[in-house]
Amino acid sequence: MVTDMSFSAIHPFDLPLLPPAVNFNDPGTIKTLLRARTELGELKGYSSALPNRMLLLSPAVLKESVVSSRIENINTTVESVLQMQLFPEIEQQKPEKEVLHYREALIWGFEQLKRLPLSTRIVLGVQKRLLPDSAGGYRKVQNSIQDMTVGEVVYTPPPAQKMPELMGNWENFIHAEDDIDPLIKCVMAHYQFEAIHPFIDGNGRTGRILMVLYLVEQGFLSIPLLYVSGYINKNRAN
Repeated sequence: MVTDMSFSAIHPFDLPLLPPAVNFNDPGTIKTLLRARTELGELKGYSSALPNRMLLLSPAVLKESVVSSRIENINTTVESVLQMQLFPEIEQQKPEKEVLHYREALIWGFEQLKRLPLSTRIVLGVQKRLLPDSAGGYRKVQNSIQDMTVGEVVYTPPPAQKMPELMGNWENFIHAEDDIDPLIKCVMAHYQFEAIHPFIDGNGRTGRILMVLYLVEQGFLSIPLLYVSGYINKNRAN
């Protein structure tokens, strides 16, 4: 295992615990935060003014589910998923089923926030609903991330035995009473989750769901109505 901040793609990374020792008080960051808060406030205002917000939520979440799955090379369309729902006698294809699992996981997580704080318990529940045929729980073996275009390992996450410690630190960080702006915390927590890569499969999709749930919990959104994956997919090359 790499035991300092040096990096080797083929060795498990010794990921530092949160919070990082970084100053985010520079003018550029503050300006970006103000703009993000304004735009999130407008989105929350629009959604709160709707007569039946949940009526809009289902198609919006379905679109997010399709694009988030596409990032993981699970390719289908909103139309195909709707057709499968309208005509259940049609044989269900794996991409459409995975999209519906994503929608179920996101809505389940949103419902849990009405009675529980965002926690590792919700993380595990989201991933289990996203991949209901998986064993569930944190990974017990080492994994790695490959660039499939060249067949090379580009990152090896921390070893499996560190999952409880790292995820416990993640949970403590998002609820710590400190001076870190919640939007910066959202970014940090998302990076840390993906760097931990606590599951054998579904890390990217689970992480994107958690981003939106965190914004709901912190009051930036009243419902999980944010098209995160569309932006990520559009800017993947960056």
